[in-house]
Amino acid sequence: MISGSVNLIPETSVDSMRDLAIRSEKLGFERCWVYDEGLATRDVYVTMTAILRSTENLIVGPGITNSYTRHPGQTAAAIASLDEMSNGRAFLGIGAGGSLTLDPLGIHTGESIVVAPSQTLNDLEYQTLRDTCIKIVNSLDIVGE
Repeated sequence: MISGSVNLIPETSVDSMRDLAIRSEKLGFERCWVYDEGLATRDVYVTMTAILRSTENLIVGPGITNSYTRHPGQTAAAIASLDEMSNGRAFLGIGAGGSLTLDPLGIHTGESIVVAPSQTLNDLEYQTLRDTCIKIVNSLDIVGE
């Protein structure tokens, strides 16, 4: 059996997003990705909390959380809290983020990772940061896709 996922962009009220997720669950969707577009939308973690509180089986997570604008420690604590609150129905999606989030903050990506508008990582620094992040994520004992 193929499971279905729904992607929601929180461009409307949290109540409307919650209602869409409730309908998605009733239609048989098993997973809900809530976009984390930073300044352009409602807060992803507030929205996911409302969805998880109002559904029974829907697995919910950010699609994706931006590692430039959310500290990995805050992200880990938020996902762990959501997972605890929902009896294991939270998941984590991590990525570099898109222009809706990064452009208003003056963060531009290119061939290298931009940590702040005035600081760019060289290849060795990037590889060290990447390896460290992988070790951190692996230590969280997260399973999934």
